[in-house]
Amino acid sequence: MVFKKREGEYVPTSEIPPAFFEIAALYYPPTFKSNQLAIQTIAVKDQDEDGYGYAIALGAISNQGYWYESMLKYNWHFGSSQDAKGRVRHYRLQGFSVQFHVWDPEGEVHFYDQRHVESPQIREGDEVDLGMEIRGEEVVLGVYGPHGRSEIRYPSYGAKSFISSIRYNQDESMVEWHPSGYFTGIALERYHTWYTWGGITDVEHSIKLLEPPSVEPSAVIQIHARNDSTKEVIYNKYVLMETAPEFHRIAGPLRIKGSPSEYYITTLGEEFRQQQ
Repeated sequence: MVFKKREGEYVPTSEIPPAFFEIAALYYPPTFKSNQLAIQTIAVKDQDEDGYGYAIALGAISNQGYWYESMLKYNWHFGSSQDAKGRVRHYRLQGFSVQFHVWDPEGEVHFYDQRHVESPQIREGDEVDLGMEIRGEEVVLGVYGPHGRSEIRYPSYGAKSFISSIRYNQDESMVEWHPSGYFTGIALERYHTWYTWGGITDVEHSIKLLEPPSVEPSAVIQIHARNDSTKEVIYNKYVLMETAPEFHRIAGPLRIKGSPSEYYITTLGEEFRQQQ
């Protein structure tokens, strides 16, 4: 059930919890090491039948084991409440917003409170940069748009660089992931009230690499879905893709194309639903 929308406010969206999590992630290679990451994306409106949208996330693990994340979100889910009659409603933040996280080496949120951080005004079609940089004792996380910027500083805990979250086994036939699910790279994320992919229509999301300006010719892309309530993994696939000089491939519910410096991801939601 979808309730009335009010731009810029938390609004009740569903009576069913948005427990089905969907992610398409591009991981930086095992050799990656840098004190700075930055990407650029285009703000687009993209939501599912319930009204829940998506997040573009830039994430990185430091060499001290902490995980930092900068996110641009649209119609992102946000908590739940229960009324006097015991009815539970789940909420989303209508429109574009930003969010930052720091997770500790044990897999727990270490810093999250951002009540003092103002979101930049973001409009459909804006070029938006997401970045993070280690500056001495701090890590600066930011989301920057043409009409404003949002920036937050967290401790670096002695870190000198961001490093890769993956490694290959000895014969390079399998990718080994971080045990807590942390990643160094870029992700398109969603939550749904039911097992589905994408939004009402197929929307292309663009991601341009700014720092570093490209990845190695062979990139790892993971396509994953799970039920966060039961921890059941529903879909998990990784694709080793030769990106140079360019690529265009359909991998499960995704169409992925681009080059080592720019990626375009389209979730083939309608096509996927027809297969169920």
